[in-house]
Amino acid sequence: MDDALTIRLADTESITSYSPIVSKDKRFLLCCSGCDVKVYSIRSGQCVHVLRGHQDLVTSFLFNPANQFQVLSSSLDGTIKRWNFEDGVLINTTTPRCLDSSTPLAVYGMYDLPNDKKHFIYLIKTSGGDNSEEKGGYRFLKQTVQMETWSTADFISTRTMKKLPSHVSIGGKIMSGLFLAAIISTNEFDVFNLLKGGNSLRHRVSNDSNVVEVMQCLAKPTCLAAHPSEDCVAVGHADGKINIWSNVLSKKAKHSWVAWHALPVLSLKFTPEGATC
Repeated sequence: MDDALTIRLADTESITSYSPIVSKDKRFLLCCSGCDVKVYSIRSGQCVHVLRGHQDLVTSFLFNPANQFQVLSSSLDGTIKRWNFEDGVLINTTTPRCLDSSTPLAVYGMYDLPNDKKHFIYLIKTSGGDNSEEKGGYRFLKQTVQMETWSTADFISTRTMKKLPSHVSIGGKIMSGLFLAAIISTNEFDVFNLLKGGNSLRHRVSNDSNVVEVMQCLAKPTCLAAHPSEDCVAVGHADGKINIWSNVLSKKAKHSWVAWHALPVLSLKFTPEGATC
């Protein structure tokens, strides 16, 4: 009988690469782990389900805006999956395709819209296709929760980002100034106006004039958070400082320092009312 000890590598992926999310009833904690999404019981601390099915790294996950008992997960394999996380059951899989291409597009992130149960925003990288005027790069699209059709008409802006945004946050006033803020380089972040003239959320930003002038940061930005009801963005920096930008939907945006720490700021979030960050 061989008594030799056998060591098997069971799991090597971090569960802290992306911020975890907590179910509405406070019963479950969901974490991204490599190609999987892990579901933990908050009461027992045990992993109760592993949502497994993606063939490449999971890039983001969020609760279904139309059903808080379901979770959507995106991956570099070019799919978005819908799960019943309480039972650990896969409901369906969809494959985003744009620019009349039959090749699945890797999804680099998904973001929910405040008080909108019908849509979410996701981030892809386009090649530009055969149209010489269409430049390849990273672009944001708006999609319905049903995910029945995919179209270039869903792009929220004609602006293309050459580099993958490192942090993305959505905030602002629902009817007059909803915006998306994204860190795009070592010293800049962009603000995309998701509305135009107070129109509904279905209206996408369709020209570069709606992309607010790039904001210059004094130190490398490490994270950011959009205010839930005002045109304001909090930006964390590598030197430990937090910078509050106001009037970000205007080219005359102002900023002020409100706090600083000994270590880099890794995460920021406003309270639901926006009173504190």
